Amino acid sequence: MRTTGILVAAISTVLTAAYGVAQHVFVVSPIPGPGVFSSQIQPAVDAASDGDIVLVKPILTGPYQGFAIAGKSLAIVRDSGNVFVNDVEIAGLGPAQRVVLQRLQLGFSSTPFAPLHVHDGSGCTWVDGGRFDSATDAVDAIDAGALVLNGCVALASEIAEAGGAGLLSQGTAVAWTDPECTGGHGGGPGVQTDGPTYVSGGKIDGGPSGAGTAPAISMSGPVVLLDCLLNVSSGPPAVGGTPTVLHDKARHFAIGSPVREGHTTIVDFQGEPNEVVAAFVSEGVSPAVASPLPGLNAPLWIDPATLVATVVFGTTDLSGHLGATIPIGGLPPGVDGTTLFVQSVFVSPQGTPHLGPARALVILDSSL
Repeated sequence: MRTTGILVAAISTVLTAAYGVAQHVFVVSPIPGPGVFSSQIQPAVDAASDGDIVLVKPILTGPYQGFAIAGKSLAIVRDSGNVFVNDVEIAGLGPAQRVVLQRLQLGFSSTPFAPLHVHDGSGCTWVDGGRFDSATDAVDAIDAGALVLNGCVALASEIAEAGGAGLLSQGTAVAWTDPECTGGHGGGPGVQTDGPTYVSGGKIDGGPSGAGTAPAISMSGPVVLLDCLLNVSSGPPAVGGTPTVLHDKARHFAIGSPVREGHTTIVDFQGEPNEVVAAFVSEGVSPAVASPLPGLNAPLWIDPATLVATVVFGTTDLSGHLGATIPIGGLPPGVDGTTLFVQSVFVSPQGTPHLGPARALVILDSSL
């Protein structure tokens, strides 16, 4: 079933009524021009205040220099095209702080350290659609609070015998939906974790070695899997413990972001046939990112305390798919942009709810 015109209008009203705290937008571009703040990302990060947005334009002459965020809630968002960045370090996030990275490509196969390094914090780092390449670990999260990865690709070292994990997580709660994760050549695991970890959909590959492949997961903390392929050519798929496997199908959700006011964005849901599809819209994220709710088979990633609305989109077709185009209304004067968090919900014809993935939605002023 498609969404009706009345429903689409209602959804648009919800998305643009949730302004939250007014956010400023700093534009980064290698080409100087009106509205451009800087040619590199770090000056914009330094100038931004808690809750602001950094909008990064594509670069054609090489990667942007790496940048670091310390104790500040920001959204770093790719505008269009390809945006390559050498590396990102995020540290010192407080319990109520969050950093959003959206559609950035970090590192290269020759990068000698993890191109995404998150450490020493208690907030949440939220990554939509990222790619991480490295000559060692692709992503490191060390005592970092919470890490949410949505539709991300992490490829550890392709250098013989270098090892490295696709994701190394220590003292951090991790949720990863629709992963494509590969451990490094020389026997690096796809994921090495000692904290609570939740994975839905996608696949995790152990790195190749002379004896076959490393395990897909090396664990010393609780790991929950939903419809995720652990790919090894020999040996056990997981070592150090046994993951808890949820017996259900992974659901999938995507939303076009960033989007300008007055334009449209596309939402896309993939579940089972004839499921009613809805979404929670919130201004914040939950700290319990790796703890699936009983009977719902996924964590609640949005913060219920800052819930803006629950929106019903329609019903999936016989292939389990539902898509819709949503117009975005105007932001109020003085608001350059806003960041929302949208989590999908699927309800079966028998009335059984299933929580699906969540995504960040960044809405920008039309002048940007």
